[in-house]
Amino acid sequence: MSINRNPIYSFGDYSYSLLIVLMLLGYPIFSIFASILNQDFMTLLYRGLCIVVGLSATILSSSVLHNKLSFTRTQIIIIGLHFVYICWVSFYFAMGYHNETLDISFYINNSVFFSLIPILLVNRNINAQFFPLIKRQLRVAIFCLIIIIFYAYKLGLSDDYRLSFEKINPISLSLYSAIAILLSFWVFKRGLILFIVVMTLLGIMVLSGSRGPLVALAFVVTSFIFLRMKFFKKVTSIILSTLTAGIVFYFYDLAIEYVPILSRFNFNTTEGGMSVNIREEQYLSALQIFSDSPLFGGSLVEHFANFYPHNIILEILITGGVVLFLIYLFVFLAIVVELKNSVANNVPLCLFLIVCLLFISYMFTSSLAGIGLLYFSIVIISRINVGIMNDKYHNN
Repeated sequence: MSINRNPIYSFGDYSYSLLIVLMLLGYPIFSIFASILNQDFMTLLYRGLCIVVGLSATILSSSVLHNKLSFTRTQIIIIGLHFVYICWVSFYFAMGYHNETLDISFYINNSVFFSLIPILLVNRNINAQFFPLIKRQLRVAIFCLIIIIFYAYKLGLSDDYRLSFEKINPISLSLYSAIAILLSFWVFKRGLILFIVVMTLLGIMVLSGSRGPLVALAFVVTSFIFLRMKFFKKVTSIILSTLTAGIVFYFYDLAIEYVPILSRFNFNTTEGGMSVNIREEQYLSALQIFSDSPLFGGSLVEHFANFYPHNIILEILITGGVVLFLIYLFVFLAIVVELKNSVANNVPLCLFLIVCLLFISYMFTSSLAGIGLLYFSIVIISRINVGIMNDKYHNN
């Protein structure tokens, strides 16, 4: 198979690539713009733009991608899971469930407009000729993200204690920065620019004070590196990591005087322990709900704070009990099999790492209705898998 290294892209190609970039990194950029302009419509504009761009990519022809529109098996499974979840949630509201914070629009907007529709719009196979285009657009998006965060911070729009803005919470800001870090290793050549970009994004994550995405990123990256090392290097890395951790702990008290947000990374402080205590109470409440209604579940939220329990497994159990848990388990096992099969098809490693990052981070921070980016990343991998196998004739 010969691949044209300098393909001529059509408007359809640019639209399809832009949809993927907008979904992966567009939300924080538009959200911070909304904080700068003090206009809520910017986030609505972002959602609308994703749909318009996706529809354009569907209508317009492509010069490098197969023009036949279709859905992968993984995609169909995830689409089906959306309908199961939406029906389950709708049943609660039909039976009189009410929550002032998490109303029906929260579940519908997140599940349908922010997740299901973008997944439906990813309906073309992706081949290697498409990679240079999406890399260029991702580079622009990463630079835009860093620049706009710095600009908003200089305007004084950030929270006084944590790096966050009115229209985007620190957890989301940290998570998208972690995604940008993983993408940077794919789109930038190894060198000074990559180092500066990664260190800047790591600084943003630390200053946000959000532990979940930072821990998830560290776990994903170190696990991958560790598994690929030979035995001697594994021993060496353990020793070096232990020494580094010791140095960090030794200078922690000094560093916290200059960067107060670091106190959140110490569970013995008020800032570090408060959220842990809240999570513990939420988990206990969720477990009580499940024990009372183990088969079909008994509530959409836990009863301590009347919010989702910030644990996906517990939310499944209280929402739909063992029945819904088995459905999710079957779906995710099928997805894991599909991801395993796609390893041999030249799928960029960063996408696999992003899926792992999102899964770990969402496990302890998000709601089932709000994990659309995880589904989207999985679908992108499935499109690349199918594209490389089925588009060979198209590239000859």
